[in-house]
Amino acid sequence: MLPQGASAEVTVTVGRSKDVVAVPTSAVNPEASGTTVRVMEDGVPTVRVVEVGRAGKGRTEILSGIEPGDEVVLADLDAEIDAASEVTTSETGFSGRGGGGAPAGRSAGGGGFSGC
Repeated sequence: MLPQGASAEVTVTVGRSKDVVAVPTSAVNPEASGTTVRVMEDGVPTVRVVEVGRAGKGRTEILSGIEPGDEVVLADLDAEIDAASEVTTSETGFSGRGGGGAPAGRSAGGGGFSGC
């Protein structure tokens, strides 16, 4: 029991997932036809319909539609880039145009899904 006037910080874990396929939440796109993730197939970004599970702050569990090792596209490579807003500074570690990608993989140990 806390004394009157004291405060406490509490984290409530509502679920954990272990040994699941998980991708960055920014790669998951809810669309009219279903939830999709773009993956690279033979060097071409391809849309795949996926079934999602739990979502945390930065990662989303994928129940079906992609496999561990699939390369997930983190940026829309087909989108036009406004040259005026192009990042050109090397101080941030970015230079010129670019997209991002990360392999889908199994989340080790259940991290990323607490506090949903």
